[in-house]
Amino acid sequence: MKESRSEYLTIRGARYHVRRWGDPEAPLLLMLHGWLDTSVTFQFLVDALEREWSVAAPDWRGYGRSAWRNDKYWMYDDLADLDALVDHYSPDAPVRLLGHSYGGGVAGLYAGARPERVERLVSLEGFGPRQRHLEEAPHRVAKFLDAVREPHGGSVYDDHDELARRLRKANPRLTPERAAFLARHSARDADGRGVELGADPWRRTITVALSFPLVEFFEQFWRQTTAPVLWIRGDDSFYMRYAFEEDDTAYRQRLACLPDGRDALVEDAGHNLHHDQPETVARLVEQFLAEDAARGRRPVAL
Repeated sequence: MKESRSEYLTIRGARYHVRRWGDPEAPLLLMLHGWLDTSVTFQFLVDALEREWSVAAPDWRGYGRSAWRNDKYWMYDDLADLDALVDHYSPDAPVRLLGHSYGGGVAGLYAGARPERVERLVSLEGFGPRQRHLEEAPHRVAKFLDAVREPHGGSVYDDHDELARRLRKANPRLTPERAAFLARHSARDADGRGVELGADPWRRTITVALSFPLVEFFEQFWRQTTAPVLWIRGDDSFYMRYAFEEDDTAYRQRLACLPDGRDALVEDAGHNLHHDQPETVARLVEQFLAEDAARGRRPVAL
């Protein structure tokens, strides 16, 4: 297992934890974790990478060892944090981004808002939310208002072993060894009551959408992206069934918004495909990052 180290930065007034792997002088790869995860979620993918990379994986604010707000979180804040992180780690050159789920969604918006700052983008099932239409907005806002009134607390587990069992229940493909690793490194002490996930309970609150209708909002950013983009999906993903209702046409319509987009399907993998099949994902990522951008759009072969 490749050893990681920690860096701490001040990003827009908040203390940020960034997990680093590899030689700092190697090519930079910035990895962005998903909802209710932390940076350590990329350990298995980093282990499977064959090239030497300088990997920087922040804990979003409200996660892991980064500062917790104990209040609402907004995707625009994460976009602004990412902008500052890119300026810190690559002030003079565009960056390679890899994001999983929510992290992939943020990266996709960033690549459209700051196209000149992104060299290449890999999204692991960060293909935007389920469609929400304008007429749903009042109901969604009402749910948000109800949520912020409620006390916020997360699940507490007796010990790391119980948390590992919970992780495996959510993802049966997760091996006992990997589940134990994630439980040990992504949890924190729950004030002597056991352990809990390293995520501010406020991060569970679904905040008001950035814009309605949702998918069209994301599509405008994807259309403005100039970097080559690779979307990677699992063949047994609950997210794909939820977001696209098993409609491949809807997925293809989103992918087609990218001026230079291609996709790959990973077999025997769910939403956490970087846990389920890290070797396959690592191979796809390194093949894509090594391509000549001038080749243009083409499918990625497994």
